Amino acid sequence: QLTSSTRTACIKSFLILIIFRVILVVLTFPLNLIPIIGTMFFIYINSYYYAWSLHCRYFDLIGLNFAQGKHFVEENRSDYIRFGIVAVLFEMIPFLNIITPITNVIGSAIWACDIERFKEPLRRPRSYLLSPSPALIEQGQIDYGAMKYEKEQISPPAYQDILENNIYPSAPPNEKQ
Repeated sequence: QLTSSTRTACIKSFLILIIFRVILVVLTFPLNLIPIIGTMFFIYINSYYYAWSLHCRYFDLIGLNFAQGKHFVEENRSDYIRFGIVAVLFEMIPFLNIITPITNVIGSAIWACDIERFKEPLRRPRSYLLSPSPALIEQGQIDYGAMKYEKEQISPPAYQDILENNIYPSAPPNEKQ
């Protein structure tokens, strides 16, 4: 459960990042006037801080202060730039940019689950049975999906079993050769 000092730190780090992002976007927006190259620079410069701001809530939930979150992001700078580039690109597409902020938040949440599960999310494939650590579950939340496996100490099915037995019928069928 978040204490009042943790909530204050959460709000402070979020505000710092948002204010910095707004200033950065305003300062770098004229780059878009330069065809192709300018837009590429705009996306690259803004991508890192956009991805970081998407993980701000996650860092606060696991108890990292602003400096610790910054250190983690710096250690994984290339991952944040890659994620941010895709996120900023999607937000630049007309009409699609109405829903992409939502999908970007969902993508960053899935990435946070991968970080929790593997500590190296881009080196391993994403599991479809991810669940957050108990520290990330907010008070009053009921169990969802893979959480029952953690509470009952039941191992989730192996990825190979999922492929071979088509455990999840909504997934496309596996072509047997």
